[in-house]
Amino acid sequence: MDVELLRRSYDRFAAEYDEVFTGQQTPKIQGLLAALSRPLPAPAVDLGCGTGLVARLSGLDLLCVDASGGMLARCPAPVRVQADMARLPFRDAAFGLAFAVTSLIDFGPALPEVSEIARILRPGGLAAVSVLKREDVGALEAAFTREGLAIEARLDLNEDAGWICRRGPTRR
Repeated sequence: MDVELLRRSYDRFAAEYDEVFTGQQTPKIQGLLAALSRPLPAPAVDLGCGTGLVARLSGLDLLCVDASGGMLARCPAPVRVQADMARLPFRDAAFGLAFAVTSLIDFGPALPEVSEIARILRPGGLAAVSVLKREDVGALEAAFTREGLAIEARLDLNEDAGWICRRGPTRR
């Protein structure tokens, strides 16, 4: 995937994103939120946050990350970071909860983004992830296992498949 091309595309599309995708994304986010065990661990991060739908729907105090400055400009979260999910600018074990809602797109088997999710989650931390069902779900589940993210729940989120994963005490 060409991250720069994708970033420019989302920058151009940011103004229309909510109008086009809120109806599709809302049930996915609600499904992931409902599947998470309570109390929710903190701090929490939304990777590939777009315009901040997870923050708006959850009411959580999220650190929001997106490669697109145009999308981040529309995000209501007070803390926003422009970064590529494959190279996150956070210390190891910085978060208790990470969301990645339809933000892994056209990926191959390496999935450095999953490695980064595992790296920034503390042991016992949770990842709430969804991808379009047309993606390579098997490769994603293999990456979860490889990176020490135990699948606690598999979810059918209409056009997405979803997972709740817990980071084990060690990675790899």
